[in-house]
Amino acid sequence: MLRLLGLFILIPVIEILILVKIGSRVGFWPAIALIVIPGVLGAAMAHSQGLSAVSEIKSDLSAGRLPGNRIIDGILILMGGLLLITPGIITDILGFSVLVPGVRKYYRRVLTRGILARLAARSFKIHMR
Repeated sequence: MLRLLGLFILIPVIEILILVKIGSRVGFWPAIALIVIPGVLGAAMAHSQGLSAVSEIKSDLSAGRLPGNRIIDGILILMGGLLLITPGIITDILGFSVLVPGVRKYYRRVLTRGILARLAARSFKIHMR
């Protein structure tokens, strides 16, 4: 919990410092454009890829297949879209990286391994209160 709170404080501070530095070099309006344009483009990309993921999930379900990877892709696309509409350079880079299918496949593998590792670790522990 403390790590998450630290991230919610540290990341915006770093983002502001980066944007101020960029703004001092290129000017106010180009810095504003650097915030707005990726957000708009990223939201459009996330919307398009999200609709595609939903369509693929429906297709898998109607064919009787489990859409596990497609559901994870949909969650990652949603997370990427949220990162892209959050103002900042770091969040934009991470958000766009999630929307690249090859990179998203890597994120999906890492996320799946993490989930499976947590499930395995918890399945062998007995908690008594």
